[in-house]
Amino acid sequence: MTQQKPPIFRQQALDRLSDPEQLDRLMPVVSPVDWLPLGGLAIFGLIGVLWSIVGTIPITVTGKGVLINPRRVVQLQSPISGQLESLTIRTGQCVKKDDILGIIDPSDLKQQLQQQRDKLAQLKQQIAKITLLRQQRTQLETTAITAERTSLQQRLRDTETLTPQLQNQGLTSILSQRRSLQQQLKDAEELTPILQQRLAKQRDLQKQGAISSERILQAEQDYRETRQTISEIQAQLQQLQVQETELQQNYLENINTISQIKAELETLDTRSKQLEQDNLEATNTEKNQTQDIKQTIARLQQDVADNSIIKSPHTGCILEITATVGEYLNPGNPLGTLQTPGKARDMISVTYFPVEDGKKIQPGMKILITPDTVKRTRYGGIVGKITEVSPFSITSAGASSVIGK
Repeated sequence: MTQQKPPIFRQQALDRLSDPEQLDRLMPVVSPVDWLPLGGLAIFGLIGVLWSIVGTIPITVTGKGVLINPRRVVQLQSPISGQLESLTIRTGQCVKKDDILGIIDPSDLKQQLQQQRDKLAQLKQQIAKITLLRQQRTQLETTAITAERTSLQQRLRDTETLTPQLQNQGLTSILSQRRSLQQQLKDAEELTPILQQRLAKQRDLQKQGAISSERILQAEQDYRETRQTISEIQAQLQQLQVQETELQQNYLENINTISQIKAELETLDTRSKQLEQDNLEATNTEKNQTQDIKQTIARLQQDVADNSIIKSPHTGCILEITATVGEYLNPGNPLGTLQTPGKARDMISVTYFPVEDGKKIQPGMKILITPDTVKRTRYGGIVGKITEVSPFSITSAGASSVIGK
């Protein structure tokens, strides 16, 4: 017989697995007690995530500053460029607002003032020369215009006077000549048939031998002369018609000449008015240029008078004098510092930090101020609140304007 191998699983375990009543039970892997450390780690992890989002780490930065009253220390400056002639103040002296601190020689303003005066003198000379030339030109133009106007006016009077007279006289003469010629033509035309009849009768008588041939020749000559006279009179009448047409044409030309003369007179009036207008505009331009320079001179004179004296901008006491008599100053150069009166409740701390530390400071943060004259470990400090942070770095000149030197 073959020897059977021992089973790998116990019979009791196999029975439990094959029992259908125990298939819906979970098999325990970790006990409830083992869940406690895992839950604690999860809670600590959640706290860490929340703190990384909303939590902050206190950072402490250190800087140097001063305790001052706002605007208690004011820098005295020169308003203009110039050489400092005198100082009427000394260190520690108290002054009032608008008190004289010193006298400065405004060399730049005086130079500008002298330039404007020279410019005004030069402009006046130019105006005098130009005015003389303009007056001479105006005189010549006026004389020429007057002479031309006189000539045109005389022509106009003559033309206006003679034109109707010539027209009337010419028409009257032509009318008289026409009437005379028409009468002569009428007489000649009436005489022509009579002479023609007489010539015919004399020819009949000549055929009969009653008259001589000389009388026939005389009758023919009279008849032909009458016919010739008729032709001449008709030609003269036509010539009178031509003369009348020419007279009418001359009359129209004279009327046109009158219109042209009037137009030329109007042109002369326009030239005269334009000349006056040009002179007036030139005079006004010169006056405006002169007035502008005079106003500039007056303004510079007032600036020299106002800026030659250095006045105190505030009431207070002189802390320091930094300028010396004879020194050349530019606008903004300091003369010294002035301490103005203030109240203790107005005291503030102006503190300066390195740029990298200043970026970490925000309005609303707390600040601990400890004067250098006391020990912080023994006396503590002054707790304050940051109200303003400069958005840009501050230069030494800017710091001096706030806290003084």
